[in-house]
Amino acid sequence: WGLLQASPGKSGRIGLRPVLMYGSAGGVYYLAILLNFVGRTLWSLRWSEEAAVFLGTFFLASLQQAAEVLRRCMWNILRVEWQCICKGKGPRNDKGTPV
Repeated sequence: WGLLQASPGKSGRIGLRPVLMYGSAGGVYYLAILLNFVGRTLWSLRWSEEAAVFLGTFFLASLQQAAEVLRRCMWNILRVEWQCICKGKGPRNDKGTPV
Protein backbone atom coordinates (compact mmCIF):
# COMPACT_ATOMS: atom_id res chain seq x y z
CA TRP A 1 0.00 0.00 0.00
CA GLY A 2 2.99 2.24 -0.12
CA LEU A 3 3.66 2.50 3.59
CA LEU A 4 7.28 3.37 4.34
CA GLN A 5 8.23 3.66 0.67
CA ALA A 6 10.89 6.24 -0.02
CA SER A 7 9.60 9.46 -1.54
CA PRO A 8 12.49 10.87 -3.58
CA GLY A 9 12.43 14.65 -3.73
CA LYS A 10 9.44 15.01 -1.39
CA SER A 11 10.87 16.22 1.89
CA GLY A 12 7.56 16.73 3.74
CA ARG A 13 6.12 13.24 3.17
CA ILE A 14 8.27 10.87 5.16
CA GLY A 15 7.10 7.27 4.96
CA LEU A 16 4.42 7.84 2.30
CA ARG A 17 4.29 6.78 -1.34
CA PRO A 18 5.07 9.37 -4.04
CA VAL A 19 1.51 9.48 -5.49
CA LEU A 20 -1.21 10.67 -3.12
CA MET A 21 -4.81 11.43 -4.08
CA TYR A 22 -6.06 12.87 -0.77
CA GLY A 23 -4.03 15.91 0.16
CA SER A 24 -0.66 16.70 -1.33
CA ALA A 25 1.01 17.36 2.04
CA GLY A 26 0.12 13.92 3.40
CA GLY A 27 -1.74 15.14 6.49
CA VAL A 28 -4.72 12.92 5.72
CA TYR A 29 -2.48 9.87 5.63
CA TYR A 30 -0.66 10.68 8.86
CA LEU A 31 -4.06 11.21 10.50
CA ALA A 32 -5.18 7.82 9.14
CA ILE A 33 -2.09 6.18 10.63
CA LEU A 34 -2.77 7.82 14.00
CA LEU A 35 -6.47 6.87 13.97
CA ASN A 36 -5.57 3.30 13.02
CA PHE A 37 -3.20 3.14 16.01
CA VAL A 38 -5.88 4.52 18.35
CA GLY A 39 -8.50 2.10 16.96
CA ARG A 40 -6.24 -0.90 17.40
CA THR A 41 -5.34 0.23 20.90
CA LEU A 42 -9.02 0.47 21.82
CA TRP A 43 -9.54 -2.99 20.41
CA SER A 44 -6.72 -4.36 22.59
CA LEU A 45 -8.43 -2.96 25.71
CA ARG A 46 -10.91 -5.82 25.49
CA TRP A 47 -8.46 -7.93 27.52
CA SER A 48 -7.91 -5.25 30.17
CA GLU A 49 -9.93 -5.81 33.32
CA GLU A 50 -9.00 -2.34 34.59
CA ALA A 51 -10.45 -0.65 31.50
CA ALA A 52 -13.69 -2.63 31.81
CA VAL A 53 -14.05 -1.62 35.46
CA PHE A 54 -13.13 2.03 34.82
CA LEU A 55 -15.24 2.59 31.67
CA GLY A 56 -17.92 -0.03 32.14
CA THR A 57 -18.30 -3.15 30.04
CA PHE A 58 -21.15 -1.89 27.85
CA PHE A 59 -19.56 1.51 27.13
CA LEU A 60 -16.16 -0.05 26.41
CA ALA A 61 -17.67 -2.63 24.04
CA SER A 62 -19.71 0.05 22.24
CA LEU A 63 -16.68 2.30 21.91
CA GLN A 64 -14.55 -0.54 20.57
CA GLN A 65 -17.14 -1.60 18.02
CA ALA A 66 -17.73 1.95 16.77
CA ALA A 67 -13.99 2.58 16.50
CA GLU A 68 -13.50 -0.68 14.58
CA VAL A 69 -16.27 0.16 12.09
CA LEU A 70 -14.82 3.63 11.48
CA ARG A 71 -11.29 2.24 11.20
CA ARG A 72 -12.35 -0.34 8.61
CA CYS A 73 -14.29 2.27 6.61
CA MET A 74 -11.24 4.53 6.58
CA TRP A 75 -8.95 1.77 5.35
CA ASN A 76 -11.48 0.69 2.70
CA ILE A 77 -11.40 4.24 1.30
CA LEU A 78 -7.60 4.17 1.26
CA ARG A 79 -7.68 0.75 -0.40
CA VAL A 80 -9.90 2.09 -3.20
CA GLU A 81 -7.45 4.97 -3.63
CA TRP A 82 -4.55 2.51 -3.90
CA GLN A 83 -6.43 0.48 -6.54
CA CYS A 84 -7.11 3.65 -8.56
CA ILE A 85 -3.43 4.53 -8.46
CA CYS A 86 -2.40 0.98 -9.47
CA LYS A 87 -4.84 0.96 -12.40
CA GLY A 88 -3.64 4.33 -13.64
CA LYS A 89 -6.73 6.28 -12.66
CA GLY A 90 -4.88 8.39 -10.10
CA PRO A 91 -4.06 12.09 -10.27
CA ARG A 92 -2.91 13.43 -13.63
CA ASN A 93 -1.10 16.56 -14.77
CA ASP A 94 -2.34 19.10 -17.36
CA LYS A 95 -1.28 16.86 -20.27
CA GLY A 96 -3.31 13.91 -18.97
CA THR A 97 -0.37 11.76 -17.97
CA PRO A 98 -0.17 10.23 -14.48
CA VAL A 99 1.72 12.26 -11.89
